[in-house]
Amino acid sequence: VVNGGESPVTVTAAPLTPAYIKAQVMPATLGPGEKGVIRIGYNGKMRNAYGFQSDNVEFITNDEAMSRKSFSVYATLEDSFPELSKEELAKAPRLVLGESLLDLGRFPSSTNIERKVTITNTGKKELSLQAIQANCECLTATTEVNTLAPGKSTQLTLHFNPAQRKGTQQKFITLYSNDPVNPVQRISLTAYIEY
Repeated sequence: VVNGGESPVTVTAAPLTPAYIKAQVMPATLGPGEKGVIRIGYNGKMRNAYGFQSDNVEFITNDEAMSRKSFSVYATLEDSFPELSKEELAKAPRLVLGESLLDLGRFPSSTNIERKVTITNTGKKELSLQAIQANCECLTATTEVNTLAPGKSTQLTLHFNPAQRKGTQQKFITLYSNDPVNPVQRISLTAYIEY
């Protein structure tokens, strides 16, 4: 961070952040033209979410022209797994998708599309789907169940609403699970929305 003004700027209060983010400007006072560092600590476990996350951090300063200084913090949160032995890997849950690439074809924007993808646990322990995240509000995904015993399957139902869209579309569904080998898997959907 740089003080681009002609007077010293001091952070006068604790930063306004969510509980899972800690932020600090060092030094707390920057003279004209002086550079500082913003240190950010992010507790992903406390955030209790998966995938892409966006948050805001705001500092209160003595700058009369603009006392509040804010910026965004972006993170992609995933589970971390310790290195497993061959024996542990053989007993672990395994998420297998029936399809990972779906071509929905050509259709008018007035047509809602539904597709199903099979999810199977080919592992030896219970599989838990931690989160399912779409990269567009036009796409939703739901499952019959979020935990699968070894050898069991479920259907992931995808709904694509192409309203207000035209031309080539590429959307994604990301699944987060306790599969230690592939904890994050993605389904890619393509479509052409006719004018």
